[in-house]
Order: sequence, then C-alpha cells, then structure tokens
Amino acid sequence: MTVGIKEKSKPNKSKASTSIAPNFIHSLDASHLALTIHYFNGEMLPVHDSYATHACDVDELSFKTRKAFYDLYKDTDPLENLRNSLQEAFGMDLPEAPQKGEFNLKEVLRATYFFA
Repeated sequence: MTVGIKEKSKPNKSKASTSIAPNFIHSLDASHLALTIHYFNGEMLPVHDSYATHACDVDELSFKTRKAFYDLYKDTDPLENLRNSLQEAFGMDLPEAPQKGEFNLKEVLRATYFFA
C-alpha cells in the first residue's frame, strides 16, 4: 500500500466538484506561462504566475506576455472546449457556456497594465 492513499477509497465528489474551476484556470495560466517562455529570448525567472527578468528586458517580456495571451485565446474558447469535452467524454448534457462580451482581444497587445 502506498503511503497516504487509502485502499479502496472513494473519490470525494464534493472536493472534486469544487476543485474543477481553480484547476481549469490554473491549467490556462500554465499554458500562458509556457507560451511566454517560448516567445521570450531573454533571461527569465518564472514563479507560479509571476515573471521576473532584468530591467533591460522588461519591455520585451511585457510584450511577449501579452502576445502569448493573445495567441493562446484568439482562435479558441477554452470554456466552450471544456464543455464540449465533458459532454463527449461523459455523455452529459450541459448548459451553454456564457455568452462572450464585446471585448476586443487585440486590445491586450496594446495594454499598458496587462500584467504586473
């Protein structure tokens, strides 16, 4: 028996259902971090959801962070993809994802205060 795992333990449905949203968002943040690292040419220190670099590279890192975010979401709707995946995998009938607002994602590329 592995330490910390009870034999024949059942999943805690309550904990599983409340962890879906934060884990989903964390996965999107991790994808954004990975793409930012791929785009950035300078030295970088990623710490969870924060990035650090030399002062001379801040402007480039700032732009690459915004570009990675834009590229990650310009052609996809992660919430709709999750909904469709759950419906397909489990035969669930889920409500429609919330309707998108009017935000123009290209504005991220010009944002001064996109990421701190």
